[in-house]
Amino acid sequence: MSTNSQHTETIIQYLDGELSGAELKQFEELLAADNAVQQELENLKLAQQAVRSYGIKAQVASLHHEMMEELKTEPKASANKLYPFIRASLKIAASLFLAMSAVGIYQYATVSPAQLYNQNYRPYTTSISRGATEGSALEKAYAAGQPAKVISLFEKETTTADNKTNFLAAQSYLATQNVGKAISLFNKILNNADGAYKDDAEYYLALSYIENKQPGQALVIMNKIHQDKDHPYNDRVSFWTIFKLKLLILKNGGK
Repeated sequence: MSTNSQHTETIIQYLDGELSGAELKQFEELLAADNAVQQELENLKLAQQAVRSYGIKAQVASLHHEMMEELKTEPKASANKLYPFIRASLKIAASLFLAMSAVGIYQYATVSPAQLYNQNYRPYTTSISRGATEGSALEKAYAAGQPAKVISLFEKETTTADNKTNFLAAQSYLATQNVGKAISLFNKILNNADGAYKDDAEYYLALSYIENKQPGQALVIMNKIHQDKDHPYNDRVSFWTIFKLKLLILKNGGK
């Protein structure tokens, strides 16, 4: 997984002047030492300048003033009064289109499976605390942040694993870059009659598809989550998540 996109939020804060003190010093040291972060900063500067150059807010205000002036000089016939509104609306639409095009071009140029995965992935946490007597050895290993041990225990299982065990194993495979096995287990959970962990499996299966450079499969699931307001992961799938997935599909030849 690329680590470049992990710094994007910090870079944006830097550009917006929100970093100070130790945070600012730490970022400037990183910037001086990391060429990838320097490139990301330059890309974001270009995007920022592109959007600013169109000055959406200023243009809307200017067009509003222009529209009002035209209304004063237009003939009083009610039909003619419509034209300034139409012209102004078209100008505003054109301005917004140009600005969105600039953003879209930047997003298309910079979006990648690794970037989108890193932006959306959050490790799944369990409620088992250290020293607890409840829970299997596999669950305790997962709670302790030991994915390799989880995998070892899982692969030694002689009985049919339940959804929880499969889910924790899938998470561990995902954490250790074995995305194929993670995808297989997440799908196994979704195909199981037992409903436990299915919502979780859906979201992380979509992320696994992104990491595995299969944005088309990810989009189907992410769209479903985005449209279902009651889905527990709905708030993690925004318009921009869907937009970036569609860009990835374009870059991936429509797949």
